[in-house]
Amino acid sequence: MRFLDAALQYAPLGPEQSGVLVLVTYRADEITGRHPLRPIIAELHRRALAHLALDPLSDDHVAELIRPLLIDPSAASITRIVERSEGIPYFAEELARSTGGRGVLPTTLREALLVRFHSLDETTQMLLQIAAVAGVEFDQDLLAAVAERSEADVERSLREAVEAGLVVVREEDYAFRHAILREVIHDELLPGEHRRLHGRYADLVRAAEPEISLKLVHHLRAAGRVDEAFTAALTRAEELSNAHPDCVEHYDVALELWESVGPELRGNLGRHDELLARVARAKSWLGDYADSMRLIDQSLATMPEDAPASERAERLVQRARGFKFAGLSGAEQVVGEAYALIRDDPISPVLVSVLDLKANIAMLNGSFAESAAICERALALCEELGSEAAGTVKRLRNTLACCRCALGDEARGLEELARLRDGRTRRGQLRHHINLAHYLNLAGQYRSAADVALAGIDDARAMGLERYAGSMLAGNAAEPLIHLGECAEAERLIERALRLAPQDSFQQQLLSAAADIALLRGDLDRAEALLDQAAVILESTEPPGRCDHHLAFGALASPAGPAGGSLGDHRTIPDDDSGQPPFIRLAAAGAGPGDCR
Repeated sequence: MRFLDAALQYAPLGPEQSGVLVLVTYRADEITGRHPLRPIIAELHRRALAHLALDPLSDDHVAELIRPLLIDPSAASITRIVERSEGIPYFAEELARSTGGRGVLPTTLREALLVRFHSLDETTQMLLQIAAVAGVEFDQDLLAAVAERSEADVERSLREAVEAGLVVVREEDYAFRHAILREVIHDELLPGEHRRLHGRYADLVRAAEPEISLKLVHHLRAAGRVDEAFTAALTRAEELSNAHPDCVEHYDVALELWESVGPELRGNLGRHDELLARVARAKSWLGDYADSMRLIDQSLATMPEDAPASERAERLVQRARGFKFAGLSGAEQVVGEAYALIRDDPISPVLVSVLDLKANIAMLNGSFAESAAICERALALCEELGSEAAGTVKRLRNTLACCRCALGDEARGLEELARLRDGRTRRGQLRHHINLAHYLNLAGQYRSAADVALAGIDDARAMGLERYAGSMLAGNAAEPLIHLGECAEAERLIERALRLAPQDSFQQQLLSAAADIALLRGDLDRAEALLDQAAVILESTEPPGRCDHHLAFGALASPAGPAGGSLGDHRTIPDDDSGQPPFIRLAAAGAGPGDCR
């Protein structure tokens, strides 16, 4: 029907007319180089009424296609096949019918993918197998060095592979046309070849790159050089900031290899429970609170009985932060356990860290006066500790400034939050961006709020944290932009942030803002669809959590609301700090459908 509709746009038929539609299909990736069909296709393009390129299926369409074919139509199985199939219906169906996307590819798919590979010159086949060891993308110079072939020989083989449609050029490098194609070519290697080539890649990468990379660790591991891979991964993880995405990946490798390396090497690098705690901290920074809490629980369970109370308290603080940031109940109880362990001990960085978290939890629970009192006590202790508590001081001042804003001393609180933003691009600065933008928005200083949040997004992107703190900042920027009537810019931010698949609570904030925009434009169907998405996210949270961001369910479902109660099936979720739902805040500001640009 798409072809027919496209053709009729060019040659519409009258009521008494009839016509013949000639449909010609071909696979563009097969018509390469000097293929005999190339001149024919060029002529058909010149004469055709319509030319319709079929793009890969969207993720949603792939999911719809494979769901009836799966024995286990779980979200994990569908996601796995969507990622591996790259939108190609044949790949998706074959994966769904065989192993649900797991493990070895089905024979039918492997043979279909290898037909053109086996038609190549043997030298080119060997070169592509070496390239497959590097990954989906590969560098020509490194490939030549591993293969020990001249540049001219490598170029001849790569040209043949490109003309056969197996390899594509990407700027200055190359890539296999499909990740699955690279997989089946890689699997043609014998085990000994596999280890030798990975070892060769590892040696060349190590010689060429000054820093340890995930690529190096991967090649060392695949070459069977487990001790080297473990040491390299752990060394690099501890060189990187906890907020760096590669930090977690390096730590994950170290954890996976822990039991595979000798006890002497493990002993030189610390206890297993200490490693678990470090990995948990890194995962928490990147918003993976569920895995962070799982790891910190393992760390607590495996700590030596004679470990210092302050060390156990520090781990409990990590666990409490996991509860807090995941939006789960229990943080207050856990931080209370930590405090009980060290309340009578001498002043220490761990003690002020416990007080910092107690103050933050009290603030989030709305106990602003209590939180402010804890902050002031902890700041006095920090003065005694000096430089040892420097990092905690800024967190405490941030919390205290937020409490002042909430308690009515907005001028003083906003001034302090602004002062904490010292212009330096550091992960700790993102907290100040988030809170300053939030309270500026509540104070009605919408332009300033948007500017602060947008600057925070830029910093988050520069630090590789756009998916994490950057997504929350996108919601913080969208809200004042909506107040200013700049809905198109707010939508752009929301859509970009949602494409990054942030954690659930950030998605709820973003969907709430998008629903506000739909309401302002009078598009109740879209508002309902957005709220349905948010409800699914909330209900699928395991264990059940809380939502810190108001969704406009109440305003929509109210008989007096814009939907006239038609969305009454939606639940009302706790409001934000302003005490007003987004729709009411917008209405109070005088915004309406005509104000949303």
